[in-house]
Amino acid sequence: RLRICSSGEACDQPTGSAGDGEVEDHLISLKPPGDLALMLALDPSANVTLGIPFNVVVSVENMGATVALNTKVTLPIPAGYSFVKAYAGDGVTEITTYDPVTGELDLGAVGLGFNDYAVIRLAPQSLTAPAISAEIIETSINDIDSTPNNGFGNGEDDTDTVTPIISNTVQPGTCDAPRAFAAGNAYLDTNGEYVVTPNATNQYGFLWSYGFIDLNQPFYIELAVYLGDRSANVVPPFNIEAGGDGMTFVLSNDPRGLNAQGGLGGYLGVDGIGNANIFGSTETRIAPSMVVEFDTFDNTYIGATDDLDDGLGKLDHTAVYLHGDVYTPSAGNTLIAANPVNGGELEDGRYHITQFEWDPSTNTMMYYMDGVLVGSFT
Repeated sequence: RLRICSSGEACDQPTGSAGDGEVEDHLISLKPPGDLALMLALDPSANVTLGIPFNVVVSVENMGATVALNTKVTLPIPAGYSFVKAYAGDGVTEITTYDPVTGELDLGAVGLGFNDYAVIRLAPQSLTAPAISAEIIETSINDIDSTPNNGFGNGEDDTDTVTPIISNTVQPGTCDAPRAFAAGNAYLDTNGEYVVTPNATNQYGFLWSYGFIDLNQPFYIELAVYLGDRSANVVPPFNIEAGGDGMTFVLSNDPRGLNAQGGLGGYLGVDGIGNANIFGSTETRIAPSMVVEFDTFDNTYIGATDDLDDGLGKLDHTAVYLHGDVYTPSAGNTLIAANPVNGGELEDGRYHITQFEWDPSTNTMMYYMDGVLVGSFT
């Protein structure tokens, strides 16, 4: 407590009243002075694609003369975005110092004259998703030109805002597809995106990675999947759905290697001889394998047992099976049963972000779509 006295009064005692009766409390900061600035940037650019992840690069620069310890930032994720991952400044090393629920990012110590970075990876889930803001909320210094945790958009340099421009068109620099072996009608488009089947009838395509995955090591796989724009509908005379059958994501050690393929149509390129063989396929199942299916066509009218119908209409779905057994899957080969994600509509003219994370210490695979856990299995 400080006593404020007139110049002619003596009020330097710890007790008693000030000579002129004036007593005030003043906050005394024991923090050293300093200067931090926060900046946000969008990577690879401000133009982003609905459903495809982009990066928010968070940078805090120390322009003062004191190391800023215990520096924390708030970056709440607005409605309209889903969280994908958080990385260190290299964009590769995953970090756990960002909490996507609270939006708090712990940067720790920011050295003199240095920038401390983090990369928050998000996926837009709405064309009208809003701007993204961040602010320094805590640090060990007394910032000379900013007040921590006093809100966004106040003109101080400890807060910043970026506004993604969201469209449903793949933007330049967005696709980073690894080189793959393409067969059938599959091809690599000029924008760096692999197209499995063109928008035409009787198409099929296969893509196989040239590399291998070591299941003794953890891995993370991220795919942006586009399944067309033929929403749930039926066409006469058979009242079956318009659009293709769907596609699959496969991890396999089939001895046929790059030549492995199953039957077409409802077999989704992975099933075949060994099933009911409704289509008279001469191909055998891809096995051993783990198959994630994105099924957009109802084949129950010709014997499929993995399709869904809620009584009001056919439901697009995803599921995970073993050894190519996708058409009439057995319980023993079912890792995740058919799940009507996204309200049962995957042919909605937009990309869907899918994530797969493998933990060899527990032999557990986690599967997410559009930021929502579909399921896990061992």
